[in-house]
Amino acid sequence: MPITFSMATTPSGKPYVRSIASGVIDVADARHSLNELAPSGKYNGLPMLSVMEEGVSYTAEARREFRDLGTNPAVAIVVSSVALRVTLNFVLKASSLRNGKASNNKFFTSETEAMTWLEAQIH
Repeated sequence: MPITFSMATTPSGKPYVRSIASGVIDVADARHSLNELAPSGKYNGLPMLSVMEEGVSYTAEARREFRDLGTNPAVAIVVSSVALRVTLNFVLKASSLRNGKASNNKFFTSETEAMTWLEAQIH
């Protein structure tokens, strides 16, 4: 799968979900991700560090599917591509509007900065 999930712990021992996206993300990948993060999913309600590897892209169908993304307590997103950052920001805002819930997402260019922010968000 171009999006993988795993459990991890912050430097201070707090649990979070680590996701890594690579390659072309299609609608099947989006549905798999939504299932993992859904209320009945393995990673629901957990803070997340999401890493977008160089060259990752999302099909139009996958972007539409992510409109149904719920909200996690905090999501730190590591992405180096400005174009992808703009696209993901739009998808996340559309999801928040559609679900009527504000999201706690922040974009970063380095995992170190992302982890520092994420750890500060976890209570």
